Amino acid sequence: NKAYAIFFHRTHNQNPFQALVMGRRRDVVYGCLLLGLFLNMAIIKLTWQSAAIQAASLSSSSSSVAPSTTRKKKLNEHLAQTIIGQAYKNSYQFLEDTCSPLKEEEGSTIDPREHFRNCLNHLHKSANANQTALFPWWFETLLRDAASGNGIYGGWHNRYLHAKPTPVIHCSIEKAASSEWRDLSCRITINSTEGISSGCKPGVKVPRVMKTRDFHRSVFLRDPLERFLSGFMDKCIHDANRLFENHCEPNNIYNSDALSGVENLVEELQTNHRAYFDAYVDSFALKWNVHFFPQSFYCGGLYQYLPKYDFVGHMGESFQADLLTF
Repeated sequence: NKAYAIFFHRTHNQNPFQALVMGRRRDVVYGCLLLGLFLNMAIIKLTWQSAAIQAASLSSSSSSVAPSTTRKKKLNEHLAQTIIGQAYKNSYQFLEDTCSPLKEEEGSTIDPREHFRNCLNHLHKSANANQTALFPWWFETLLRDAASGNGIYGGWHNRYLHAKPTPVIHCSIEKAASSEWRDLSCRITINSTEGISSGCKPGVKVPRVMKTRDFHRSVFLRDPLERFLSGFMDKCIHDANRLFENHCEPNNIYNSDALSGVENLVEELQTNHRAYFDAYVDSFALKWNVHFFPQSFYCGGLYQYLPKYDFVGHMGESFQADLLTF
């Protein structure tokens, strides 16, 4: 509602067509974006209601009568599974069916990251060429921004950890302690004579590793919702990070410099962090940032190669124990 009000404030209470006549093209773009968001939210609501009706029907047809709290819990679980299952079928399943991992003999000659990127680009072009929408809008923007790069293929995601007899290549993921893994990589390989890696102090040598065939492979994963919230708190709540790092995207919404001369939406939202978070959830997929991509997209399409990893830890209740095991 706030964004809607700002749009009409900018156009001096003109409708989008009047704004176009007056030459306010940028305002028309904002208006179309808002209209798209409103329609998307309406579709989500209808999908939710349809799934709820289906779940209620299944629940009412059950012969056993459970206590109301138990029935409600089962209904909510079924509703969640229905929504998640439908969302997966309309998006990530295409990715899993289309983008296959490299064969063993190809691993030594082809960079897995480039292989994955080419597949994402192919999916994105196919979606653009099709007359009807193949994917939900947020998945199309995910394919677009992942295919274009936006930091997701940076060499810093493969961290070299010097160990004997077999070194370790650690898949370092933003908002999953990536800064700490960078520091560890720099510290334990300080005597290495191989190439320089980004993020280390001058004189600290760490190899940039592209092929992972002759190394142990490891990764620490984080609960997706907790990771998303961590990214929001770090990149959007802190003004210094939001204004100078430009990782709270889209910047033309959340960077106040891009809103000069207009009522500052972010300043209004910062008085209510819950409303701010709700707004970001609705809009972050307009431009995917490297700190918010799904973890399965890192390190050449992690979902394809995870079974081949020698160690998979979790940043959760078992984090300390997993670190000790690692």
